[in-house]
Amino acid sequence: MDHSKLIDDVEFNGRVMPGARVRMRDTGGREKEYIILGPLESDPAGGFLSYEAPFAGVLIGHSPGESIRFGSETFTNLSVEKWDGLDGCAAIASAKTLHPDRTRI
Repeated sequence: MDHSKLIDDVEFNGRVMPGARVRMRDTGGREKEYIILGPLESDPAGGFLSYEAPFAGVLIGHSPGESIRFGSETFTNLSVEKWDGLDGCAAIASAKTLHPDRTRI
C-alpha cells in the first residue's frame, strides 16, 4: 500500500484512467458505460472493469472522440469523466480494498 494512491488524489486529465466513467458506442450503434477500477472492484456484467482487463487496457489513455479497435470491433469513445462514486476508494495499482457502497450505473 506504500505505492498506492487514492483516486481522489489523482489528477483527472480527461482521458480514460482508473476512476473514470467511460461511455462507448460500438459499430452497431449500441452504447455502454464502463467504470474503470481495480481488480477487486471488477464486475464486468455490472459495467465495472479492472484496469488489468484486456478491454480496459485498450481504453486507457484515450480521449472522447477517439476510436478504439478491440478484436474485430471498433468502438467510439463518447465521453470520459471522473466517476463520483469512489468516496475515497483506493483502486489504483497496489490498493486492493473493495468499496462496499459503490453504486451501479
